Amino acid sequence: MLRTAEDEAAVRDMLETLSRTAKGLMVTLFNTLVKEKQVNHCLQVLRFMVKEPGYTRLDRTFNMAIKALADAGRLARAEALFTEMKEAGIAPDTVTYNILITGYAKRGLMRDAENVLAAMKGAGLKPDAWSYSAMIVVHSKSGQAEGAEQMMQDMLEQGVLPNVFAYTALIAAYARAGDVEKAEATFEGMQQVGCAPDIYAFSAMIDAYAKQGLVAQAERTFRAMLQAGHEPSVVTYSAMVAAYAKGGHVEKAEKILQVMQEAGCAPNLFTFSSMMEAYVQQKRFDDAEAILEFVRAAGLHPSVQMYTTLITAFGKAEEVAKAIKYWKLMRKAGCPPDQVAYLSMIELYKKIDRPKRVQKLQQELEMANPEDKDLMSEDFFEVQ
Repeated sequence: MLRTAEDEAAVRDMLETLSRTAKGLMVTLFNTLVKEKQVNHCLQVLRFMVKEPGYTRLDRTFNMAIKALADAGRLARAEALFTEMKEAGIAPDTVTYNILITGYAKRGLMRDAENVLAAMKGAGLKPDAWSYSAMIVVHSKSGQAEGAEQMMQDMLEQGVLPNVFAYTALIAAYARAGDVEKAEATFEGMQQVGCAPDIYAFSAMIDAYAKQGLVAQAERTFRAMLQAGHEPSVVTYSAMVAAYAKGGHVEKAEKILQVMQEAGCAPNLFTFSSMMEAYVQQKRFDDAEAILEFVRAAGLHPSVQMYTTLITAFGKAEEVAKAIKYWKLMRKAGCPPDQVAYLSMIELYKKIDRPKRVQKLQQELEMANPEDKDLMSEDFFEVQ
């Protein structure tokens, strides 16, 4: 029995301390689960926190959970949690909307990203540099350089200062469109307004040159990047390999690949694909095949571009058995053919008078409607 008011106050203080401690532990648990990517568990903790009184800044907690879902590619679930957030009486902020826009942008889902941006404006929130940068990315990944350019223009008209990521995304959009002049103008323009290129901006510019086989310009930009104190990344090295491959400089491609590995930078699928193209240009088919076999032996999954490089090369060389071999390997590996692979095989079967095969693949191609993916751009935006 409590004898005095002082005793009652002491008990209240103790209970309040225990409550604060419990809430602190729950927040720590939630943060740990998010960090460990235990998304389902963190959602359970979030729901407990919403039901219990006394938790503050639940807007941040919801944002973290929505981001965890978006990062995991569970965008429909992220949208559902966004709705739950509003139903709980917690107003989404600019960060919330930006998380969803970015999630859709990374996967090239332009319509969904545009819908979220429109909803953001409808809620009376002003898009910021993050919002516009993500929208430039989604236009770039969708192959719409004009849309990316318009987003940059809208950004400027709204008085939002572009950041290095926005400029980099626009350079990447022009690179994909093959518009080196606009990529250069953007790269130079960002520096004129005091926005220093980072490793990603340099890499995007090198990629723009690489796609056109402009070796001297790519080398010049690579040197400028080193002089600026940036350490080359896998994306930068891979872009240089691609530049040398496109320009027919197989020895230089081999050299930069060696430098890359000696620097402790592991090649990625884009690097290997570019190296294969360099070998194929020199008719070094055995070396190109060896790279594919190396990738498979390493437990990796070769990209559709790697298989297509060999299928196309052997098809043109009229080595029918080899072309069919890699077509079958690609299908067996569960790697969906791209349009180039289909067209190469259709042309090959026409040459050897296999009309039924031609008809079958033409029907598949029409139904599949495959998109040509840019491996460099995929890696570039994942890195960012």
